[in-house]
Amino acid sequence: MRLPLQRTGIGHDRASWPMLLLLALGVLVPTACVLWFMNAAMRNERLIGRQRLLEAYRGNLAAARDRLAGNFHALSLQLGEAAAHPNPSQTFARLVRGGAADSVVLLDAGGRLAYPDSPRPPSRQPEENADAWRQAAELEFNRADLPAAARAYAAIAVQTRADGERARALEAQARCLLGAGDKRAAAALIARAFAPPALDRATDSHGRLIAADTELMALRVLPALSRRLQARLDDYDNSIMASPQRLFLMKELRQLGIHHPMLEAEELAARWAAEVLPGPMPRLPSLRASPLKGHWQISSPDGRAIALFKEESVNSRLSGLLQSLPPPNGVHFAIVPPGGAVTDQVIHSLEAGEKLPGWKLSMSWRGDDPLDRAASSEITTYLWIALLVIAVIGILTFLTGWLIRRQMRLARLKNDLVATVSHELKTPLASMRLLVDTLIEAEEWDPVRVREYLDLISKENLRLSRLIENFLSFSRMERNRHAFQFRPVRAEEVVAEAAGSIGERLESCKADFKKEIEPEMPPFSADPDALVTVLVNLVDNACKYSGGDPRIRLRAFSDNGSVCFSVSDNGIGLSDKEQKRIFDRFYQADNSLTRQAGGCGLGLSIVDYIVRAHGGSISVDSAPGRGSTFTIRFSA
Repeated sequence: MRLPLQRTGIGHDRASWPMLLLLALGVLVPTACVLWFMNAAMRNERLIGRQRLLEAYRGNLAAARDRLAGNFHALSLQLGEAAAHPNPSQTFARLVRGGAADSVVLLDAGGRLAYPDSPRPPSRQPEENADAWRQAAELEFNRADLPAAARAYAAIAVQTRADGERARALEAQARCLLGAGDKRAAAALIARAFAPPALDRATDSHGRLIAADTELMALRVLPALSRRLQARLDDYDNSIMASPQRLFLMKELRQLGIHHPMLEAEELAARWAAEVLPGPMPRLPSLRASPLKGHWQISSPDGRAIALFKEESVNSRLSGLLQSLPPPNGVHFAIVPPGGAVTDQVIHSLEAGEKLPGWKLSMSWRGDDPLDRAASSEITTYLWIALLVIAVIGILTFLTGWLIRRQMRLARLKNDLVATVSHELKTPLASMRLLVDTLIEAEEWDPVRVREYLDLISKENLRLSRLIENFLSFSRMERNRHAFQFRPVRAEEVVAEAAGSIGERLESCKADFKKEIEPEMPPFSADPDALVTVLVNLVDNACKYSGGDPRIRLRAFSDNGSVCFSVSDNGIGLSDKEQKRIFDRFYQADNSLTRQAGGCGLGLSIVDYIVRAHGGSISVDSAPGRGSTFTIRFSA
């Protein structure tokens, strides 16, 4: 498990914090003063700018009010012109479809309801063949002989000369054909019989259009008739269909899933006529709350035409009018209905005019306050200068603090390095001096003792050489002047040379050392001397930290196209915290065995540097008490 590392003994000098705190206060105090003065100046500039801009915007608000009043005045005049039109149904459709209102109620000169109108029964009912009608009804309703009843009704249609009676007979014939399941014959009959203008406009005794009722009756089984019926409902110009029948047919179509665009207008007009009339009708050529809850109305000057609006339609209409008159930049116009509260964001409001009694027109800021922008034009220069001064002070303070900490860290590093080098070099030198002095002071040289002392001197000399080599490698690493000689090498050669170089060290610690080399490993490009240094350092660490019975394994193997080396031991192991720092320079685990083993904490940092320089990776798998395994991977 390869983990991120952390330096030790560097950058943690607490003596630097008081100085850094003083530097921070030296920035914060003047910065706070500058910001306080700038805030006071900007507040004053905003107040002055607010008064100036408010005077300028009041004229725009008055223009918006005149625009709203003019629009509703024009609507009132339009209603007055429409009321004089001789065809109320046509006037109703034109106003609603043109978007003048959600619905319209029209009165005649006498104040009576002109639209929505009532059915107009014919002035004279035609003579009916009573016997023939009774026989046909007997066949249809009592005997349930629908084909015979259809023939009887057809005979009545042929015999009679009255259009109304003929239309009723044909309607009954179509009803019987549909009841008998003969849809094709019924459809042909309806299409043929009600096409002529005479029957197409025939009404029953209640003034209802027979053709429309017939088409609605057949619509459930003959969906193709829906277009024909909708065309009748759309015909407000020449149709003699009364408003109640039209509304009834539209509702029936809605139940069949067919929505007519004039249905809401017809419903609203019929509801207003039923709840408001009969009653006094004051002339209100201004927008007022309607007796219908949630609706508004405005009438023509003579009171003969009343335009009805839903509340959301009024709001949408007024908002659209305000949007068509763009306010100055940064200002938002809004309309407040009677009884509505004016919010705190509103900077000015006034009455909307005589055409909108009780309504208020308000002005508020849209997004950023434009007065702030107006005021900021005078203080921007000072603000930027202040920010620039503060930024320069902050940057200089940061650089000063960084340089001070860097110098203190460098000083601490130099002290640690000098102390470590002095201690590590002094130990083998003192040992060699003691051994040499002992030999010199001896009166007679015992060959066995001399051999033993010379072996000890050789080991200390070898230890001193490794220390010096590590220091030199560290120096080259710090200056990025370590040159590697890459060439094709084989893993077994590197392992053999490393084992030979560390042989004396393995003998001195009496280690059980084994090599395991996978056969026929592919060659790879590397600096062999550098790799020998890596393996020697890893094996040397294994000797140091394996206690009294070290068992060390050096393996070379292939894994997924990579050449790998691993060094395993049965030593003290590493905790997770130690694994995060073992590759740091000068780091040594804090335990008694580490202190006895000596060293300056550069070995693993040199290993990590060499491995990364070769484009490889190193990982460690360890736990306290169960040894460690270092694994190195190189691309083949």
